[in-house]
Amino acid sequence: KLLAIAKKQAGGIEARVHPALIPDDHMLSKVSGSFNAVAVEGDLAGNTVFIGQGAGQNPTTSAVMGDLVELGRNLVNESRPIGINLIDSSLPVRSMTELETMYYYRLTALDRPGVLSQISQVLGDLNISIASVIQKDSDPKNKTAELVITTHPAKEQAARESVACLTALDVVVEINNLIRMEDLLV
Repeated sequence: KLLAIAKKQAGGIEARVHPALIPDDHMLSKVSGSFNAVAVEGDLAGNTVFIGQGAGQNPTTSAVMGDLVELGRNLVNESRPIGINLIDSSLPVRSMTELETMYYYRLTALDRPGVLSQISQVLGDLNISIASVIQKDSDPKNKTAELVITTHPAKEQAARESVACLTALDVVVEINNLIRMEDLLV
């Protein structure tokens, strides 16, 4: 799913938009088609999910018309829209490199002994802990195998560095995917 995530954390605000894998049993995984959803965790309300149409002909037309009506009112009244500032501007937006989340690697590697130990050495050196490894498909002709590796929470910067280090290994043919995984509470 394409997620937009905003969190107030120690030392600042985490704000990011990216594709991510989410649990199948989470409400957001059920959202499809022209529907969008917002999951909110609040002190008083707890975890809530709001789902509604957010794309497609009718919702888009409604949103555009609403914006035009507001613009027209502002022009007639010679006023500007009132800005709402809900974010504490004293809190910095944290760098994406500080993000800590789980990762899903899918890579093609040579299918021979010792390959996994080289890959795990690279990840371990970058303080990335492996949660699981699965060998998916093997290609006897090319003597390669497809590996899926999931990690425990790790730093974004380390995950980015791992791609360069893994690609440099002579046993890794290609890194097919590196996707963030979100363990959502709602």
